[in-house]
Amino acid sequence: MTAQEWLSWYPNPLPELIARLDAIKLPEWPDVVLETDLSAELNHWLCQWLSACFSELGLLEVSHAHASRSGWPEYFSRWQAESLRQLVASGLAVKTGEHYQLTGSIVNRASLIQQWHDAGFRARCPDVFHAQMQLLEACVWALPDILTGQRKATDVLFPNSSMALVEGIYKGNPLADAYNQIVQDNVLAYLHQRLALEPNAQFRVLEIGAGTGGTSAGLFKRLKPLQNHIAEYCYTDLSKAFLNHAENQYAGDAPYLRTALFDVSKAPSVQGLANNTYDMVIAANVLHATPSIKPTLRHAKQLLRNRGVLVLNEISANSLMAHLTFGLLAGWWLYQDEHLRIPGSPGLSPDTWQDVLLNEGFNHVLFPAPDWHGLGQQIILAQSDGRVRLTQASAPTKPVLTPAPTIVKANPTVSAVSELSPRAALLAWLSQAVAACLKMPVEKIHAGKALESYGLDSILVVQLTNQLHKHFNGVTSTLFFEVATLNA
Repeated sequence: MTAQEWLSWYPNPLPELIARLDAIKLPEWPDVVLETDLSAELNHWLCQWLSACFSELGLLEVSHAHASRSGWPEYFSRWQAESLRQLVASGLAVKTGEHYQLTGSIVNRASLIQQWHDAGFRARCPDVFHAQMQLLEACVWALPDILTGQRKATDVLFPNSSMALVEGIYKGNPLADAYNQIVQDNVLAYLHQRLALEPNAQFRVLEIGAGTGGTSAGLFKRLKPLQNHIAEYCYTDLSKAFLNHAENQYAGDAPYLRTALFDVSKAPSVQGLANNTYDMVIAANVLHATPSIKPTLRHAKQLLRNRGVLVLNEISANSLMAHLTFGLLAGWWLYQDEHLRIPGSPGLSPDTWQDVLLNEGFNHVLFPAPDWHGLGQQIILAQSDGRVRLTQASAPTKPVLTPAPTIVKANPTVSAVSELSPRAALLAWLSQAVAACLKMPVEKIHAGKALESYGLDSILVVQLTNQLHKHFNGVTSTLFFEVATLNA
């Protein structure tokens, strides 16, 4: 505790039900284990590809000069260091002091591409890994362009702002669906047990970092029989693009859906979310992507009612496939508390999760599928003891949520604003374009306000740039990364 913090206790505790969730039957064990020989062969090829790229591009030294020349984001130096560690672990490089040297003969990229096709990795992998292999291929082939600053990693994982490449990682394949089912089973079991005690109960659920809806899409279908008991399902994310996706895809099946921009590394109350409100908070593959896990858990706990339940679906291991895909994104490297993380990864081991949750006042912690941890994920249930650490920044505020989607004209035309002066006409047109992209009323767009504050992220920037390309020549894909406001 610091001088700026105080401890608060939420009154009116919910019934204590988490212990009953431990008896829920697990889904059938997914037959998805990658053949050992194939896995080793694939990892060896990936290390050779890294080795070839690093050799040809001169990346065997962690150099700030190269990072600057290539326009690397700051986190890429950490990615480079972990890549070199992987090469040393694989025996393809040795480290002497601060210097790295490749061992043996180096296979060039052209030969490795032929080896990839000859090996038929995609054809030999079980169908369950199709989405992972498709994403891996896209990232592997783009890696040299990413490392030389010719392409942004977000443009590779989200081409033309599409969610298609990453969506299949989190839903629609047997392994992801099995983990999602465990989450859904526990949410449904909790709600049914509450209703057995309180037949008129109204539930509030918040999901952190809901993304494309890998967890919530199936949950919404299973909540249909209980929808009269769901007062709110608050679907949150850092990206307005994902909130737009949720409103387009799920609002029809979930009349209780609300969306909100939310960064769990910051106090929820300063972002318009109410403390002491939610019966359950769900977070799938998101809490690890924050700078420090302890404040992150405190913020999640502030949202929960006394004895509310936190439901986590989290990575349980480091892998080269993850490093070469999601490891290319900034969120993978946000963590600063390395002593709590799996080396080279933002993930936490099950033992560390248990220790941290207990220390942060989650007085019951369950792992409903411990035998599944070896498959790369872990499900965690944790009950709040109702005591929360607050700061002035986390004092209660009136919640501000996004209502049902606002219909905004999607294709503004230059003629619609032609009666204004040239600058005013351009600002009016741009305001309409931004409003359409963000699904906001145009009158809420202010030319002097930072676009980032509206939730305009790299995915939506691509959508907006594509819109501008239809009307203006010479618009670069970096335009909205170079200017902060419409006035600029």
